[in-house]
Amino acid sequence: MRAAARLVRAALLLSTLFWLGGCYELAETVIDLRDARELPWIEGEWHLSGQRQVLVFAGEAPNEYRYREIVGTSITTGTLRVVPLGAELFLVQAREDSGTIVALFYRLRLDGGADELEPNDRVADLAGRFGVSLGDDVDPVLSGSTGNVRAFLLAHTWEHFHRPR
Repeated sequence: MRAAARLVRAALLLSTLFWLGGCYELAETVIDLRDARELPWIEGEWHLSGQRQVLVFAGEAPNEYRYREIVGTSITTGTLRVVPLGAELFLVQAREDSGTIVALFYRLRLDGGADELEPNDRVADLAGRFGVSLGDDVDPVLSGSTGNVRAFLLAHTWEHFHRPR
Protein backbone atom coordinates (compact mmCIF):
# COMPACT_ATOMS: atom_id res chain seq x y z
CA MET A 1 0.00 0.00 0.00
CA ARG A 2 2.78 2.46 0.91
CA ALA A 3 4.64 1.65 -2.31
CA ALA A 4 1.52 2.37 -4.37
CA ALA A 5 1.00 5.67 -2.56
CA ARG A 6 4.61 6.63 -3.27
CA LEU A 7 4.16 5.85 -6.97
CA VAL A 8 1.01 7.96 -7.14
CA ARG A 9 2.79 10.73 -5.26
CA ALA A 10 5.77 10.52 -7.63
CA ALA A 11 3.56 10.65 -10.72
CA LEU A 12 1.77 13.72 -9.41
CA LEU A 13 5.06 15.32 -8.45
CA LEU A 14 6.36 14.85 -11.97
CA SER A 15 3.21 16.15 -13.61
CA THR A 16 3.45 19.20 -11.37
CA LEU A 17 7.12 19.60 -12.11
CA PHE A 18 6.78 19.63 -15.86
CA TRP A 19 3.97 22.18 -15.97
CA LEU A 20 6.33 24.78 -14.45
CA GLY A 21 3.72 27.46 -13.87
CA GLY A 22 4.16 29.57 -10.77
CA CYS A 23 7.89 29.06 -10.70
CA TYR A 24 10.91 31.30 -10.44
CA GLU A 25 13.29 31.43 -13.38
CA LEU A 26 16.95 31.41 -12.34
CA ALA A 27 19.99 32.87 -14.08
CA GLU A 28 22.18 30.04 -12.78
CA THR A 29 22.05 26.89 -10.70
CA VAL A 30 21.72 27.86 -7.05
CA ILE A 31 20.67 24.59 -5.41
CA ASP A 32 23.78 22.47 -5.20
CA LEU A 33 24.17 18.83 -4.33
CA ARG A 34 24.63 19.49 -0.61
CA ASP A 35 21.04 20.82 -0.55
CA ALA A 36 19.34 18.10 -2.64
CA ARG A 37 18.01 14.81 -1.28
CA GLU A 38 17.93 11.32 -2.73
CA LEU A 39 14.38 10.22 -3.68
CA PRO A 40 14.67 6.81 -5.41
CA TRP A 41 10.89 6.53 -5.94
CA ILE A 42 11.03 9.33 -8.51
CA GLU A 43 12.89 7.17 -11.04
CA GLY A 44 10.81 5.60 -13.81
CA GLU A 45 8.70 6.23 -16.89
CA TRP A 46 5.75 8.55 -16.56
CA HIS A 47 2.96 9.25 -19.04
CA LEU A 48 1.56 12.70 -18.36
CA SER A 49 -1.25 14.82 -19.76
CA GLY A 50 -0.81 16.37 -23.17
CA GLN A 51 0.73 13.19 -24.63
CA ARG A 52 3.91 13.85 -22.65
CA GLN A 53 6.21 11.06 -21.67
CA VAL A 54 8.83 11.74 -19.01
CA LEU A 55 11.66 9.39 -18.15
CA VAL A 56 13.43 10.04 -14.85
CA PHE A 57 16.59 8.15 -14.06
CA ALA A 58 19.62 8.33 -11.80
CA GLY A 59 22.06 11.14 -12.41
CA GLU A 60 25.75 11.31 -11.70
CA ALA A 61 25.07 11.79 -7.98
CA PRO A 62 22.50 9.87 -5.89
CA ASN A 63 20.65 13.12 -5.08
CA GLU A 64 20.41 14.45 -8.65
CA TYR A 65 18.18 13.01 -11.33
CA ARG A 66 18.21 13.17 -15.11
CA TYR A 67 15.00 13.52 -17.07
CA ARG A 68 13.89 13.28 -20.68
CA GLU A 69 10.53 14.81 -21.58
CA ILE A 70 9.01 13.82 -24.93
CA VAL A 71 6.08 15.75 -26.43
CA GLY A 72 5.38 14.70 -30.00
CA THR A 73 8.69 15.10 -31.80
CA SER A 74 10.11 17.53 -29.22
CA ILE A 75 12.57 16.17 -26.65
CA THR A 76 13.78 18.12 -23.62
CA THR A 77 16.43 16.77 -21.26
CA GLY A 78 17.88 18.02 -18.02
CA THR A 79 18.50 17.47 -14.34
CA LEU A 80 16.37 17.71 -11.18
CA ARG A 81 17.30 18.46 -7.60
CA VAL A 82 14.73 18.30 -4.79
CA VAL A 83 15.05 19.92 -1.34
CA PRO A 84 12.58 19.15 1.45
CA LEU A 85 11.74 22.34 3.36
CA GLY A 86 9.73 20.58 6.06
CA ALA A 87 6.10 19.66 6.67
CA GLU A 88 5.24 18.46 3.14
CA LEU A 89 6.89 21.50 1.49
CA PHE A 90 9.48 20.86 -1.23
CA LEU A 91 11.66 23.00 -3.50
CA VAL A 92 12.55 21.62 -6.96
CA GLN A 93 15.24 23.02 -9.20
CA ALA A 94 15.01 21.81 -12.81
CA ARG A 95 17.77 22.59 -15.27
CA GLU A 96 17.16 21.89 -18.93
CA ASP A 97 20.26 20.89 -20.89
CA SER A 98 19.48 23.91 -23.10
CA GLY A 99 20.26 26.12 -20.10
CA THR A 100 16.83 27.16 -18.76
CA ILE A 101 16.72 26.79 -14.97
CA VAL A 102 13.62 27.06 -12.82
CA ALA A 103 12.76 26.68 -9.15
CA LEU A 104 9.27 25.78 -8.01
CA PHE A 105 7.61 24.71 -4.81
CA TYR A 106 5.08 22.02 -4.14
CA ARG A 107 3.30 20.26 -1.34
CA LEU A 108 2.81 16.52 -1.11
CA ARG A 109 -0.63 15.75 0.27
CA LEU A 110 -1.37 12.86 2.61
CA ASP A 111 -3.60 11.32 -0.08
CA GLY A 112 -0.56 10.98 -2.37
CA GLY A 113 -1.39 14.02 -4.50
CA ALA A 114 0.78 17.05 -5.08
CA ASP A 115 -0.09 20.73 -5.22
CA GLU A 116 2.08 23.28 -6.96
CA LEU A 117 2.36 26.33 -4.74
CA GLU A 118 1.97 29.88 -5.98
CA PRO A 119 3.99 32.54 -4.13
CA ASN A 120 1.96 35.29 -2.46
CA ASP A 121 2.81 38.95 -1.80
CA ARG A 122 4.91 38.08 1.26
CA VAL A 123 7.74 36.87 -0.98
CA ALA A 124 8.52 40.51 -1.80
CA ASP A 125 9.50 41.12 1.85
CA LEU A 126 11.48 37.87 1.88
CA ALA A 127 13.29 38.86 -1.32
CA GLY A 128 14.09 42.26 0.19
CA ARG A 129 15.64 40.64 3.26
CA PHE A 130 17.99 38.64 1.01
CA GLY A 131 18.71 41.39 -1.54
CA VAL A 132 16.99 39.47 -4.35
CA SER A 133 14.99 41.03 -7.18
CA LEU A 134 11.92 39.06 -8.26
CA GLY A 135 12.13 40.37 -11.82
CA ASP A 136 9.10 41.55 -13.77
CA ASP A 137 6.78 40.45 -16.58
CA VAL A 138 9.41 41.26 -19.21
CA ASP A 139 12.33 39.60 -17.38
CA PRO A 140 11.03 37.16 -14.75
CA VAL A 141 14.51 35.94 -13.74
CA LEU A 142 15.45 36.19 -10.05
CA SER A 143 18.55 38.32 -9.62
CA GLY A 144 21.02 38.75 -6.80
CA SER A 145 24.17 36.98 -5.74
CA THR A 146 24.09 33.20 -6.07
CA GLY A 147 24.25 32.83 -2.29
CA ASN A 148 21.44 35.30 -1.72
CA VAL A 149 19.15 33.68 -4.31
CA ARG A 150 19.87 30.25 -2.77
CA ALA A 151 19.15 31.56 0.75
CA PHE A 152 15.94 33.25 -0.49
CA LEU A 153 14.65 30.00 -2.04
CA LEU A 154 15.55 27.90 1.02
CA ALA A 155 13.90 30.43 3.37
CA HIS A 156 10.41 29.94 1.91
CA THR A 157 7.84 28.72 4.41
CA TRP A 158 4.09 28.15 4.24
CA GLU A 159 3.48 31.86 4.89
CA HIS A 160 4.97 32.69 1.46
CA PHE A 161 2.36 30.80 -0.58
CA HIS A 162 -1.29 30.96 -1.42
CA ARG A 163 -3.00 28.01 0.18
CA PRO A 164 -3.65 25.18 -2.28
CA ARG A 165 -7.28 24.60 -3.09
